[in-house]
Amino acid sequence: MEIELNNKKDIHEEDANIEILSGITNLKVILNVRNFKLPVKLTILLPWKKRGVHMSRLVYAVNKSLNSEEFIENILKKILSEIKLL
Repeated sequence: MEIELNNKKDIHEEDANIEILSGITNLKVILNVRNFKLPVKLTILLPWKKRGVHMSRLVYAVNKSLNSEEFIENILKKILSEIKLL
């Protein structure tokens, strides 16, 4: 019997069966907004069904999204988009 792996979900893409809080807290970064450098502490909590997002991937998404933006909201949306929550 042959199994077509392209049609199977990776276990990390499946929904979790238990409710557990995960994410990162107190990540200190500098946001560049409108030519201002703002020191902030970020907390990113994931929905409990979002399985398989490694914490290093969250930090990577934050660092990748810190470019100068007009609004802080755009930076936050970039972070969510990078970890595929938007």
